[in-house]
Amino acid sequence: MRILDYQIEDYRKQLKNVNISYDQRNDIDVQISNREYSKKKISEIRDKYYKARDYHKSFCESEKIIFDLYAGQNVRNALVRFEVVIHNVFICGYSVGDVFDPLNNSIETIRRT
Repeated sequence: MRILDYQIEDYRKQLKNVNISYDQRNDIDVQISNREYSKKKISEIRDKYYKARDYHKSFCESEKIIFDLYAGQNVRNALVRFEVVIHNVFICGYSVGDVFDPLNNSIETIRRT
């Protein structure tokens, strides 16, 4: 997010220039707005990720024994595949595929399994 802050700062410096046209000023305002929106969305996604991570950690520490006792092998294998995909996407930075297509989104595909 630091790069977005630098970009916003740079755009704000450009706004201080008295020689820019009305269209350029509007374009810069749009760019600033887009970056602020992106920062907001990144923060929301980060917070959701941390919340899900904490729930998963709590599950692994407290209810995993019951899960392992009663869940079948296919369900346990699906959980392992899900954990691998989550690690690859959020920790390693791999792509999930097409975010907006549930058939080509690896997280959605594994979640439905």
